[in-house]
Amino acid sequence: MNISEQATSNDDQNAKALFERAFAAHQSDQFEDALSLYRHVIELEPKHVKALTLAGILTCQSGDDEDGIRLIQSAIAIQPENLDALFNLGTAFETAGQLEDAAHTYRHIIKLRPDVLDSYKQLAAILDRQGKALEAEEIICKALISAPDDAKIFYALIQRQVENRHLDGALDTCEQFFNAYPRNMRALAFKAFVLNERGEGMAARQLLDFDHLIQCDLLQDAPGYAAIEELNADLVEFALSHSTLDFEPAQKSTKQGSQTASLQGETAKPIATLRQLIEHNINEYFETHSGHAPHPYLDSMPAEFSLDIWATVLNPKGHQKPHFHPGGWLSGVYYPALPSAMHNNDNATAGHIEFGRPQDQYDFKAKPLIHTIQPEV
Repeated sequence: MNISEQATSNDDQNAKALFERAFAAHQSDQFEDALSLYRHVIELEPKHVKALTLAGILTCQSGDDEDGIRLIQSAIAIQPENLDALFNLGTAFETAGQLEDAAHTYRHIIKLRPDVLDSYKQLAAILDRQGKALEAEEIICKALISAPDDAKIFYALIQRQVENRHLDGALDTCEQFFNAYPRNMRALAFKAFVLNERGEGMAARQLLDFDHLIQCDLLQDAPGYAAIEELNADLVEFALSHSTLDFEPAQKSTKQGSQTASLQGETAKPIATLRQLIEHNINEYFETHSGHAPHPYLDSMPAEFSLDIWATVLNPKGHQKPHFHPGGWLSGVYYPALPSAMHNNDNATAGHIEFGRPQDQYDFKAKPLIHTIQPEV
């Protein structure tokens, strides 16, 4: 090995070791040290794409957008299809207020890799900032075409289409998503909401079909218990003492109340008994609705099912915000106890369970088609 080759080899080894130190400093939020080390790596190895990209990010964060963008562009010049570098370039342009350049970058990523969904979301956000809401909607439409079963894109598109009053497009989106994901009940619910918003209340009612699709039963007997009241008392005690009972848990719809984690694997007698009763009622529901008149919900009836259970305890004024169970085909509620105040209230529907109200974040203006049921014990 000659002296030149040895020097190159040493530089490569030094660059690798320096990059590891720089990255460790970066992860430890020692940004100045990390940037200094990244720049040293680049001196030793000018085509080190990761060092160029990360140095560019930190340079932008230090307030020098121009030099930071230059460094990231240098990385892309070496590896034009490097997605990390391209996304960071888009972010750098956004931070610098160069929105057209950012939009161009995300469009380039979409052309390069139409399956990478984050690029559509980033581009739509840029277009929103530019006041181009309709163009942003078109981009989200393209994202849904690229990933027709992606729930988050579906919800984002529906929200935009309703806000932009593109109700024909919203209806098409619901049908497209349901065709791609036939057991997603949100698609059917949103289709009903959109139909109602378009003034097609009768069609919306036929799709919701509360009277036919909702089934109410008052349990009289419970295996292993002398009376249903004993099961109810055990269920209340079990729920109130459960270790996972949590007040207003994050990402849940419970307000002014508490909820347990999943009780799916719970073997305690009251839950095992309740599970048995629920499974019996589910099978009855299937039998009742087999050979049904055509309906997209019943047409997607599963051949098999698994059951999940959790307990909810509501305080005075406690309630559930409008919500869906997107992973489920059939949902149910069992009430082992009800507050006496429910029957001594000026609000005639206080404590009732309500169906048909859209979630608050969707800008539906039509009066919702509501169906309420008074719980019984």
